[in-house]
Amino acid sequence: MVNVAIALLMNAAVMAVAALHGLPLWLSVVMDNGTLLVVLANSLWPLCWRVAPAADPAAARAEASGGRERFLARGRSDSDVLRRLEELRRESRAEAARGAVKHGCQRSATCCV
Repeated sequence: MVNVAIALLMNAAVMAVAALHGLPLWLSVVMDNGTLLVVLANSLWPLCWRVAPAADPAAARAEASGGRERFLARGRSDSDVLRRLEELRRESRAEAARGAVKHGCQRSATCCV
């Protein structure tokens, strides 16, 4: 609202001076561009405000339900999950075999697994 008032007042002043004293056209154009720049500068001052961000309840719910890790995990395919399960099985078999050898199993380590 303030910007509209500034623009109207400056343009009214230019028209009054032009009607009473004979203002040249180029000066009227300069004043019109000046009005534009004043209104633009006046509209930029809210960018200097320091406002705290608003609380986002959706973000709090996302954090409580797993957050970023869960979001990234949703894109994994079944083949990725199966591959990881197979790796875990191999690791557990290898651990069991090492335990069997450590405890002195005479047969092959895989028979004790």
